[in-house]
Amino acid sequence: MILILKQLNLEQLASDKKKLMIAAIVCLIIIILDVTFVMKLQLSVLGTQGPKIVKLKKELQALDNDLQKMQSLKSKDGNKRFGVVLKKSIIPEGQITTLLQNISETAKKNGVRISQMKQSSEAQPGKQASSLIPYLISLDLTADYHTFGKFLNQLENGDIFIAVQDLRITSNPQTPLNQACFVTLKTYVKK
Repeated sequence: MILILKQLNLEQLASDKKKLMIAAIVCLIIIILDVTFVMKLQLSVLGTQGPKIVKLKKELQALDNDLQKMQSLKSKDGNKRFGVVLKKSIIPEGQITTLLQNISETAKKNGVRISQMKQSSEAQPGKQASSLIPYLISLDLTADYHTFGKFLNQLENGDIFIAVQDLRITSNPQTPLNQACFVTLKTYVKK
């Protein structure tokens, strides 16, 4: 009988069961550690990304809705531009000071500092065939680039005809964030 047991090699089988149990325990420990540390970290990252994904989806949907509204307005309005008054008015010659005051107020609203403002008539004596007189308004300004652009946009898109005829922007050594801007605006007034 001992010979039969030796032939079946039960001792080695018992030793292999111990090795299998040790391997199973090591695998179980690895799985527990993985779930405890790695998967917990992964799930927490996914939990923080979820609200961001939802927010991005809502923003994309809002953008799509706004785009559809813009396209429907564009098709309804035909050749009208958004926020721009297409019909410009020409002021009487006596209201040129009011125009200068409006320009000054627009500059203050936008944070643009006007250091000098000059007006001059571009009319040439003897050549006045029409009832409109061209006027030039020269401005020396100090502002940052974007504020200056917003200021010009408001002037040009207002209800009084004003166009930029000349524009120079230079860096200002005293204030590096602000530029020195020299603008010549052109408008027309009625006689």
